[in-house]
Amino acid sequence: MTVWVSYADPVYASADGSMINCQLTLEDGTAVPFTASKNDVEPYGVELYDTIIANQASIPIGPYVPPARN
Repeated sequence: MTVWVSYADPVYASADGSMINCQLTLEDGTAVPFTASKNDVEPYGVELYDTIIANQASIPIGPYVPPARN
């Protein structure tokens, strides 16, 4: 089971707001990029998404930026 202790730099990863990219710090101190989703199949993904949404007043979520078209 993945145990996370904090997150930083949340940014919407989808136009509909259903996914959020962030830097996740795990229990062992390792920092990893992570995409939290309200539709994640893993409970910790949904828990993190809900936590980020609930805390957006103190840790703002950056806007979604669509990929550049070439």
